[in-house]
This record gives sequence, C-alpha cells and structure tokens, in this order.
Amino acid sequence: MSGKIGERVYGSHGGMRNWIAERIPGNRGRILDFGCDPKAPLGIRLVEIGFKVTSIDILPCTIENLPANFHYIQADITDFKFKRQYFDYIVSCSTLEHAGITGRYDSKDEPDQDIRIMKLFRRLLKKDGLQLMAIPVGVEAVIKPYHRAYGRKRLSQILEGWEVVEKEFWNFDIQDQRCFWYRRTEEEAFKQIPRTQEPLLTARGLYVLKLKNDKDKKGGAEIEENWILANIENYQGKTVLDFGSGPSANLGRKLARMGFEITCLDLKPSKSLTFPPNLKYIQKDILDINLLPASFSVIISNSTIEHAGLGRYGDKEELDQDLRIMKLFRKLLKPSGIMLLTIPVGIDTVMKPYHRIYGSERLPLLLKGWKILKEQFWIKNGNNIYFQTSREKALKDKPTGPEKPRYYAEGLFLLEIPK
Repeated sequence: MSGKIGERVYGSHGGMRNWIAERIPGNRGRILDFGCDPKAPLGIRLVEIGFKVTSIDILPCTIENLPANFHYIQADITDFKFKRQYFDYIVSCSTLEHAGITGRYDSKDEPDQDIRIMKLFRRLLKKDGLQLMAIPVGVEAVIKPYHRAYGRKRLSQILEGWEVVEKEFWNFDIQDQRCFWYRRTEEEAFKQIPRTQEPLLTARGLYVLKLKNDKDKKGGAEIEENWILANIENYQGKTVLDFGSGPSANLGRKLARMGFEITCLDLKPSKSLTFPPNLKYIQKDILDINLLPASFSVIISNSTIEHAGLGRYGDKEELDQDLRIMKLFRKLLKPSGIMLLTIPVGIDTVMKPYHRIYGSERLPLLLKGWKILKEQFWIKNGNNIYFQTSREKALKDKPTGPEKPRYYAEGLFLLEIPK
C-alpha cells in the first residue's frame, strides 16, 4: 500500500483516475477503459501519455473531436466481442459496481454480471497484463438502483482468478457538511457502512491486479470449466447439449447467458425452479430418451462420462456404457459440430462405484470415431497444485482412491466427427 494511513487524499473520481494512471508503467500498449464515462477523462489522459485506448460505455460519447489512438464504443461490454488476450491493461474506475443493476445506466438486471465481467477481463487481458480498478468497499450491500458495496465475501468472488499486486483504501469523513477523504487501513474500510442517502458515499478500494498463473490453480473443476468456456466462446453453433450438467446446471446457466440454446441432461432432479428461457433441463438417462439425430452443434461432457455405467448416480451398471454413450454422441452431433470432453486420465483404472481413469488402453477406445482437434493434460505437483504436462506423462500418472482424497490427472479434449 502506498501513502501513509490517515493522510488526506483527493478522493473524488478525479483522484481515483489519478491513482490508476500513475500505476500504469511506460507509455505504450493497448488499454481497455471499461465504463469510461461519455467524456472518457481517464481514456483521454492515457492517450495523451502515448497509449492506444479503447473506451466502452453504455452511454453515447460526448467528445466532439476524438484524438488519434482513441476508440469509443457505445455498447454493453457483455454484448461486445473483443479478441482474446488483446489488451495490455484494463482500467475500471468506479464502474464495476453498477453492472447488472437496472435503473441508473440501462444495465441489464443480472445479479452476478460484475462477476461475469471480471471473468471476461481474464480472457481479454494479455498474460503479463494488469487490471487496475477502483470500487466501493465496506459492509456488503446492494443500493438499488445505484451500486454495490463490496464486502469481503463478494470481493473474493470478483477477484477469483486474480492476484493482487497493490491495494489501497480510502474512506470519507464529513465535516461541516463537507466531505474529506483519507487513506485508511483495509480493516477500517471494510467496517464502513455505505450511505443510502445523498450523498451516496462508500469507502474506496483501489486495486492493481494480475492474472493468476495457471500453475497456481488448485482445482481441476476450474481448469475444466475454463477450458470449455475458452473453446466454445467463438463457436458459431448455438444448440448445446450439456451431458451430466448437475442439478444446479451452473455451466449451462453461464452458456445460456452467452446466448447459447442449452439442453442440460442429468439423472438428478433440478435444484432450481426457474431457468433462463434458453435453458431446458431434463432429468433422464441419456440412453432412455429419444433425442433427434444431428440436433446439437456442441456436446459437452464435463467430468461425466467416466461415471457412466458404474451405478454411482442410480444409472444402470454396464461396463462399456461410456463407449456406448460416446457412439450415441456422434449421432446427436451435427456434421459440423464439436464435442468438449473433460475426463480423468492416468494409469487405466476402474474405481467402482466412482469413476474410470482413462489411460493408454481405455482412452483410444473412448475416442474411437472422433478426430482430436485440440488436447490438454494437467497433473499435480508435490505442492498439490495442478500444472500442464504432456500426454505421455499424464497417462502414466498414478491416481489415488477410491477412498478420499481421490486424485487423478485431467485430460481435456476438443473433438469433431471426421469428415
């Protein structure tokens, strides 16, 4: 944290913009200015320094003469497509807290839109890039139709996948009907109760963030989901089958928000009474339901096929049921479609009633009739952290189980039907 605790600061939006601009090194590179304001004061300042800036806001631009190296986009960022890993820096000054709260800036009503945008930023930022943001912090609250105040719980959700490089906290003090801002400790800032009447004041959290290295990811589930989202993001086909979606259909919900038409299929009943209009949930065994041939552009099996036929989830016991389902998938997939498959890999094992491990013997049988477009393998090191490895090493990795803790390497596959 820079500066002295208790030191007075210029705490308005201008002060936060200064804090952000001062922490962007050099004067070259591409910057995304999210929620820039119609006059884009931060973006214009960064252009003057020498950066190429893309500013995006829901509101129309009010700048008469746009400078060179400056591009203004009037759009909802969740509806706009940028190239992956395109920006060296992403800046967000008092903007994220408004996302998904209707009424003030014509934002869509989506309670978790801020979390979704932070995940989007991870895809747009270069691997060695930085994100700089200023947000309201304090006792957690949603003050409709204005903004959120981020408590520790919500903050941990938006910071998932990010590493904090630098942080600083400011808080307000009203004296004689005037507001003054001071640097405060993190503990003091998160104890601040946001004001719900004018002036709508909250403590401020200012952050410099970088992407967590893939080698720091400890969860196989996160690796699998990130793989699926990264490989489906730019795919044109819209009809998706999520096989073994789970009762919450969390991945299906995310894909529905991305615009896909989702059919979630699981043996267990849904935990939700409501789903997005473009998400259909079916509680059924895939072998007992009549789905039309060539009806899906994308089929997803996210850590599911390895359970088929072992009886763990009430399915019929059948040793080769996984192979039969993979053959069925080829019938259900459109000729130009793709399949996204994530499975346990390692030394060939069947851990009844839990799952199979696909090794050098079973994996070729599972993938018979498919063309591999892309594959990726992950194993854990001695510190219990996943890292990427070769196919050869992954298929020789020794799983543990069936008693907990159960561990296995991860195999991720992008497949198509051979032409």
